[in-house]
Amino acid sequence: MPLPSEQLLAVWAAEGPACTLRAEHDGRLRGDKPWCSGSNLVDTALVTVRGEAGVQLYKVDASQWHCMEGEPWPAAGMAGVPSTTVRFDGAQAEAVGPINGYLERPGFWHGGAGIAAVWFGAATALAERMQHGCSEGLRARLLGKVDLALAPAAALLRELAMAIDAAPQLTHRVQVVRVRSVVERAATQVLDLAGRALGPAPMCMEDAHARRWADLTVFMRQSHADKDWQWLGEQCARQVMPWSL
Repeated sequence: MPLPSEQLLAVWAAEGPACTLRAEHDGRLRGDKPWCSGSNLVDTALVTVRGEAGVQLYKVDASQWHCMEGEPWPAAGMAGVPSTTVRFDGAQAEAVGPINGYLERPGFWHGGAGIAAVWFGAATALAERMQHGCSEGLRARLLGKVDLALAPAAALLRELAMAIDAAPQLTHRVQVVRVRSVVERAATQVLDLAGRALGPAPMCMEDAHARRWADLTVFMRQSHADKDWQWLGEQCARQVMPWSL
């Protein structure tokens, strides 16, 4: 799908109770789409629309939507990327790819692993802030627990990256879900351990640390958490010796 040069493109695939977006028989879009990051900045968006047959992706020009006015975005986390609700009122749109093609393509799952890598990067930055004051005593114990959380997550990320590079045509869904879940747990532990080790001062007096703390807390909630654990357990129950070396 070629686009003109120097265009800024967004992909909006979030759903939830506030999502009322639907496609009419003539292909026009009507309704609201929540959590549209950069809606006042981008030139074009690829928007998912759920229908009876599944999820269809549509390309829409910025002239075809308007951001809901007066909608608050009070979150301290991810404050630099406001995500508003966008309203479509008979918007002209172009269907892109087959139904469910966006969600079923291998790249969708590979991208999910990329999100986990971002969580990991933020968690390691918080851990590095601990290094200066956690060289001995109980604080060193907390830093040791951070290492025990991050090292396995790093190993799984490297293993998955090699698997994707070796077979990019595959989704690697089981590995992706496992990595996302492990990294999410590790980052959650780091948030707790860093708070215990450093106290409230860095969160109140160090802008970069405080923003990283808040951003990671919000961004990690893109994890499906318990639902992913359930799906992963169902897959493990069907495998023979899933944990053999």
